[in-house]
Amino acid sequence: MQIREYLNHYHYVAFIADGSTLPRENGTISPMTSPSPFITPESLKKVIRFSDSKSICGMAIPKGITVITGGGFSGKSTMLAIEMGINNHIPGDGREFVISVDSAQKIYIDNDPYQST
Repeated sequence: MQIREYLNHYHYVAFIADGSTLPRENGTISPMTSPSPFITPESLKKVIRFSDSKSICGMAIPKGITVITGGGFSGKSTMLAIEMGINNHIPGDGREFVISVDSAQKIYIDNDPYQST
């Protein structure tokens, strides 16, 4: 896929296209029926041009450590859809252009400092 080639060439790890439907129905893999589409902040906007002269606009996440923060219900967990971008999504899923490099990983941190092992 040309987008993964772009990500590798320009040292990005993930891409989320404008208009993508990231939220899922509660407890399912189905897209929400009337979600707000993803919109890239202007300062992070990238345009990827394809060999057939078409292009796609969205947010490219650079290599390195990326921390997603925000208040309650601000979309932090929804943004973790990028972890599923290592797999191609089926048409109509809403995440067709949520794409990650094959080596992308998500790390969980436990909030309980007193957890025993």
